[in-house]
Amino acid sequence: MAETLRTAPQVLQCSFQSHWTNARKITNVAYFQYSATSITGAEANEVVAKYRDEWQDKIIGPGVNNFTFEGVNYVDLNDTEGVTGFVAANPAKPITGTDSASSAPPNYAMLVRKNVAGSGRGARSGRWYICGVPEPENTEDGALSAPQLSIWQTKFTSLLTAWNAVTTGPVAESFLCQPHWLAADDPGDDGGEWPAQGVSIVTSLTVQTLGATQRRRMRS
Repeated sequence: MAETLRTAPQVLQCSFQSHWTNARKITNVAYFQYSATSITGAEANEVVAKYRDEWQDKIIGPGVNNFTFEGVNYVDLNDTEGVTGFVAANPAKPITGTDSASSAPPNYAMLVRKNVAGSGRGARSGRWYICGVPEPENTEDGALSAPQLSIWQTKFTSLLTAWNAVTTGPVAESFLCQPHWLAADDPGDDGGEWPAQGVSIVTSLTVQTLGATQRRRMRS
């Protein structure tokens, strides 16, 4: 089966990699549209490092201490020959959470919705499953407590603001975004390029009251 290569104009795909103490890997994917017409490996490393630092400060730090951040894998989706790389965790920033409370089970996650404007029919706005949430922050019915919901909402709002302010080298502007790939355009087993039909800027991030579960995260 040939490889399918997704593309989206002037978009970096960043996969934020973490793991539990049971070695179970956790990945949260974010897309950033940059203002330059193209980007080199050195330029990508520099801008991704800034995205990484904000993630470590605002999302990893407040989590539990048995959840460890590894770094960011990135792919430039501008074309099928886009640069790829890995930016390791910044040792000067939080790598494990600072909360010593018991964590929620590995299959439980805080759900964060990426809100976009004008994505059109069939285009999903995207969401993240955020692990490493302390157990005491959840009520018996699987919801975040009201105070914690407010705290985490503030953190993700701050994260979006910080990310959208990142600039470096030829990247005068960059924004959190969501590309839209339509299933009808998937080349399938034939492989080849799968171009996005559009890219929407993420206007806000919303932390959902109810948590979400992923069964596969219970296994290592």
